[in-house]
Amino acid sequence: MKDLLPNLLRLGSSFVLALVLWFLFRWFHLYDWEHAFYKAVFYAFMLTAIIGLWGIEHTKPLSTWVFKVEFACFAVLVAYLTVSYGSEYLPDVKQAPKVDHSYFTVVASKGFWEESRNPYTNPEASPRMLPWSEQEGVRGFSNGPFLLAGYSLSAPMGGVGLKLSNLIYFVLTGLVVFLILLESAPPDSRWQTLSGLAFAAFVLVSSERYWFEILTQGAIDIFPVLLILVSAYFGMRKNWFLAGLFGGLSLSAKIIPAAVYLFLFARKDIKMPFVIGVSAGLVPFVAFLVWSPEAFLTNSIFNHATKGYDSTSLYSLMPEDLHFLFTLAKVTAAGFIFIKNFNRELSIPSILKDFLVLMIIIEITFTEVHGNHLIWFIPFIAIVFSWFRYDLFGRLKSWVVGDGPKN
Repeated sequence: MKDLLPNLLRLGSSFVLALVLWFLFRWFHLYDWEHAFYKAVFYAFMLTAIIGLWGIEHTKPLSTWVFKVEFACFAVLVAYLTVSYGSEYLPDVKQAPKVDHSYFTVVASKGFWEESRNPYTNPEASPRMLPWSEQEGVRGFSNGPFLLAGYSLSAPMGGVGLKLSNLIYFVLTGLVVFLILLESAPPDSRWQTLSGLAFAAFVLVSSERYWFEILTQGAIDIFPVLLILVSAYFGMRKNWFLAGLFGGLSLSAKIIPAAVYLFLFARKDIKMPFVIGVSAGLVPFVAFLVWSPEAFLTNSIFNHATKGYDSTSLYSLMPEDLHFLFTLAKVTAAGFIFIKNFNRELSIPSILKDFLVLMIIIEITFTEVHGNHLIWFIPFIAIVFSWFRYDLFGRLKSWVVGDGPKN
């Protein structure tokens, strides 16, 4: 009986955290363009939660009934949300994508796979004249070459092939998230593991924007994110070559967020099989760099680095002479994390936590904070928040009492 209150508090922590996440996801979905401040608040909460809750040490195990109650509740919520959002957004798979990058991916894929056209010198793959394209007289596909492999179905099937690929990646992303959680689960803890999977599933399906961007808009970010998750899974299993390979392939598909993920492996005890794997994963990148270096660098890197800001970003709210603070924040955060980790042993859970922290700081200080960027975060939020979902009230108590966080 004496353990009832601690168990109830930790169960309540899981439910309160899930409720707050659902509210914030809903808020994010309703406020997109012209609401830069709201988006900054959303990401700021995520940042605060990750930094504030990471590292709690529990001295007492939870009772089994807590896991059973939690699993039952989240299983019901997952079923309801999947049916609700699925019935609304799954029919959109039969429609063409609605965003420009997806349309350009279809055009580039058709040109490459059916006509052997270089996507980076194909002006039809990027009808907009972006800053560096105009300056250099080169116009073409603006993402990584391995994206064309991931969306090869769009060559014979057009936009429907891209949407069908997204549906497959949507499902596979959930499965890999579960595999990562299973790798980190304590032995002989069936109900604890099941409740963790149920919480992660809730996070994955509770964001309406996640469904909307992947299945309605046809955002192509889900493929490189899936590759990062596969890399993290193999990292959990200490297969460093495959971890590096899939990380490199993600970078070959899209520079961000893969570049941030790979940056976090830079440390004193870096694994050479990982480096070899990354090098193998960058073969598509290097191949197109050799094929047309100027066009490739212009469209896949320089254009993104020189795009102006829009109304979704805090840049639109800040005086221009203070915009340098955003760059300073990114550089400072990256430098701090690099120094913090340089002498530490490689740990995938720590990397995923740092990945979220650094990506959120980059996103808050980015020139564009678009809805599709949420895809970069949702699967990792599902993993990391599942690990510390019981810790909300424990950490608040430590702050009030003055014990401070245990790291």
